[in-house]
Amino acid sequence: MGANADLVRSGWEAFGRGDLDAAVATASDSAEIVVPESLPWGGTYTGPDGFKEMIGKFLSHFEEVDPAPQEFLEADGDHVVVTVKGVDEKQSGDYVINNKKRLDCFYGTDLRQLLDTLGVKNVVLMGINTNTCVLNTAFTAFNFDYRVVVLSDCVASMYGDDLHALGLQNVARCLGWVVTNEQLFEKIRASAPAGARQRPADALAK
Repeated sequence: MGANADLVRSGWEAFGRGDLDAAVATASDSAEIVVPESLPWGGTYTGPDGFKEMIGKFLSHFEEVDPAPQEFLEADGDHVVVTVKGVDEKQSGDYVINNKKRLDCFYGTDLRQLLDTLGVKNVVLMGINTNTCVLNTAFTAFNFDYRVVVLSDCVASMYGDDLHALGLQNVARCLGWVVTNEQLFEKIRASAPAGARQRPADALAK
């Protein structure tokens, strides 16, 4: 784990101890904290003041979640990806497949049967590692004729920046789209008619 990941971990640990001042002190003026928009406190927060704002929003929803950071991964540039368990509880209507045993989410699971039963045409991928599980799943999804989207700021690789970049380039050049989480939601919002739900890859294709 690198220096940036160590710093982010120390902020989480301080927050866990209830030492909010120490947690906020880990954020520089230019630091950005990006929380998925799907979460109640989602958004992009900049610097110590942004960190405080994010913590305030988080605490207002604290009874709904039990966040537990699992890994702190150095991604491209100065980015650190934190994988967190318990921040997005299963919602009514969600489907969970949790018997993946290999690098490909389709291999040995019922994922393809579920997607076909639901009539899904577009697959949005996130997770780790970019060059192994994400890339393998992207190839299989492409070979099964799904439209593939990878969220660049929601994936990372413990094998280094070069293989992280390789995975993203493979997808972007050969398999589908590589966009950020915010870009995906912007395209969905911009392309969807009022009151309609737009599928991610439909929005990207326009």
